[in-house]
Amino acid sequence: GVNVRELAPISLRWIEVYPDPDPAQQPIFKAIFDIEDLTIDIGGVSNNIMTHARGSGTFWHGPYADYSAWPEGRYTAKFWLKLDSLYDGPIMDLVVATTNGTQLLAELGVNSFDFEAIDKWQIFEVNFDLPEWKEDDKIEFAGLRIRDFAPVSFLLVDVYSQTGG
Repeated sequence: GVNVRELAPISLRWIEVYPDPDPAQQPIFKAIFDIEDLTIDIGGVSNNIMTHARGSGTFWHGPYADYSAWPEGRYTAKFWLKLDSLYDGPIMDLVVATTNGTQLLAELGVNSFDFEAIDKWQIFEVNFDLPEWKEDDKIEFAGLRIRDFAPVSFLLVDVYSQTGG
């Protein structure tokens, strides 16, 4: 438990809970990328949240992370998105790629009907297989082909190994 005094000037974004690790298990790889790791093409940032209001094309791209320390295997990228207001139709495509975005590993189209509620953070999972690392190769988790006037916000992307590292 945590004791917080009334009127304490704090905020809590999330809590992650993990079971006690079994010493016999290999660690599971995890990485988190937020707006500090990404490049924004269309949108703005306020309170560490990237928001789109107008314009079509690339919402964000990057991080172009060197994945040489990542074990080859199956991964899940969890993109944290929020639909900010009513909207009807396609919103954007979530993309996982290597080789400066030219080698597509996985893609997910996001539509307004995919959101359970307005103004509530929701996770969109994209599963992908990471090939053996090649020298100077990078991995990217991008928000592409955003539609004009799509009212959506982006918080971060968590990446988890499914194969135990």
